[in-house]
Amino acid sequence: VISSNLRKQPLINELMDARPPMARGAAAGASIIRAIATFLLQCDEHADYFKRLRNRIEQLCVERPLEENHLVKEVLHLLILLSLDADDFSDLIQLASDIKSTLGALQEGQGDDPMTRYSIVNPSTAAIAADVVMAVGDQTLDQIDWCIAHVKMEFTADAEVDEKLLKLEDAMYMRLKTMMTIITTLCQTLLEGPTAEKLIKLLQKCFKTLLALTKLQLQSSHSLTKDFGEVVRIAGGPLSTAMYNFLTTFGQRVDYAESKGKRKQGSSGGNKAKAKIIRESKMIPALIFTVEQYERFLLQLSKKSKVNLMKYTKRSTARDFKIKIEHIVDQEEEESDTENLKAAMDARSESPAEGSTAKRVRH
Repeated sequence: VISSNLRKQPLINELMDARPPMARGAAAGASIIRAIATFLLQCDEHADYFKRLRNRIEQLCVERPLEENHLVKEVLHLLILLSLDADDFSDLIQLASDIKSTLGALQEGQGDDPMTRYSIVNPSTAAIAADVVMAVGDQTLDQIDWCIAHVKMEFTADAEVDEKLLKLEDAMYMRLKTMMTIITTLCQTLLEGPTAEKLIKLLQKCFKTLLALTKLQLQSSHSLTKDFGEVVRIAGGPLSTAMYNFLTTFGQRVDYAESKGKRKQGSSGGNKAKAKIIRESKMIPALIFTVEQYERFLLQLSKKSKVNLMKYTKRSTARDFKIKIEHIVDQEEEESDTENLKAAMDARSESPAEGSTAKRVRH
């Protein structure tokens, strides 16, 4: 079965080379291969086959600038599945970097490289690729949460730390540090709309995981590990800096021109814009609250361990975000008042007597 599906991988190329391209058939083929791979990846005897399959899928992603969203989603999920099974995060890290290069960096000087490795990540598919990377990140954080819960049951104050538990911890820390690095890259990317909202949700989940990990360390009588210190450093340094920059831009990014045009046609456009602002204004404080909870328990851990972990943290600016959201709403109201005033002035200028009065006012 595995050999048969390995031979089907070039069929994806054949279907896409057809005129017209048979993207749905290619996507279905990739979906079938992913389902079989998910089921049989635990079998060691198929390791060589899956290594070959990964190389061929990677070659497809590098060489083919696919633009059909469903096919791109299936192929990228398959590539990441085969890579993570081998504990290889290089493909996931490279995808995040290519997404940033394609969509653009949020700020200048963030190391955005115009060159990309994967042709499958292009202006037509970069948002889909970002959704795939964040979906994998969400699943990985779920796995890390499971590891934390498992370690919490086994890792008691009086229990001896066995080798299996240490390996589990090492794998947990490695994946968490990788996920934070990838999320940092996405925070430095010019994401918009639903994709940006998904990133905020992923950030909140990441800090919930960090909170659970900090609580675990508080309950343990063992000394803090180097890996935990590195996690705290990444969370308080690169991740937090990129996150706050992203949230500031996200909170201020409102398409006033579009909402103004919709308000001229009717009130539904303005109501939609305000509903979006309200939704976003709830997401950001929820994230900031989780960050502050993490920092609160980190402070407790610093006092208990007598290790200054707070030197890595950057204090949250939740109040600033709230002010900016209110400023956006006020600015919309001011624009509406300005439009009404302009309309009234135009109506008055139609009358000669009132027009001369308007001239005197201008003088």
